[in-house]
Amino acid sequence: AAADSLWRNFEYFSGYGFNKSHAVAYSILSFQCAWLLNYYPECWMAAFLDKEPEARKELAISLAKKNGFDIEDVDINKSGSQWEVEGNILVQPLNSIKGLGDKAIEQIMNHRPFHTVEELLFNEDIAYSKLNKKALSSLLLSGALDNLLDDRFNNRKHFWASCVEDRPKNRKKLAENIEAYETLEDFTKQERANHICSLTGMFPFDLIMSQQTIDRLEANKIPPLGKYDKTLKVAWFIPREVIKRKTKNDKDFWVIKTTDSTSTNLEIRCWGVRLILQSLITTIVGVFLLGLFKKRFERFNK
Repeated sequence: AAADSLWRNFEYFSGYGFNKSHAVAYSILSFQCAWLLNYYPECWMAAFLDKEPEARKELAISLAKKNGFDIEDVDINKSGSQWEVEGNILVQPLNSIKGLGDKAIEQIMNHRPFHTVEELLFNEDIAYSKLNKKALSSLLLSGALDNLLDDRFNNRKHFWASCVEDRPKNRKKLAENIEAYETLEDFTKQERANHICSLTGMFPFDLIMSQQTIDRLEANKIPPLGKYDKTLKVAWFIPREVIKRKTKNDKDFWVIKTTDSTSTNLEIRCWGVRLILQSLITTIVGVFLLGLFKKRFERFNK
């Protein structure tokens, strides 16, 4: 009986246990990471962001922000091929842009700086089979070409249509495009936010929230949802997607996918607020206070 009991303990432990050498190896790695983070936090954070897979990139960026780092937007003339450190600022790399391959990045870094869009589009030394239309579109829509947008272009969509969508072969064609597309209306805030977020993994809060809104939230000490305080019972978030679903009893409810300034992504299930969600369903641009509807919401990790 004692032997059977002991064997059952062995079997149970084998489901999650591992040997001492395995534990020691992980302990050494954990100590090395902790030591580097403590004494060389900038270098460690840059390396951490560089190696994290895309699926966990937003969480990694959130961790960097929580540790006091600022993230600089991607820039064709400044960003490198990996995360770089400038004091307390982490510079987002070109390879963080989806749709921009290593060969395209090599062409950019070998021929920059670019002072005008013409220098980028009509450079005899650039292999445009590598820096192709798809790569240029990813660069522009991600915001990496913002410094090349001059007063000849009325807005970003005018810039995109003239320089990328209807890719000009020469300067004359570019001038014609600028005139032909000058009446185009700009991308909406939602479109721009979707472009930047889908291409870089960075959510552009400056597009969605005005400085006045941010100041009011801070003045009233209302935290983002990622720092939700059960005592305070109020938090702000930005809805990124609203999904309508049915309960087992065939009643409507909504799942709201949210984000906030800590890059925390959470989902909220919502019942019985049909009138409130009418405007939410038609637009993701808004800031909502969880405490206002605390009896109607259920919050859970994504």
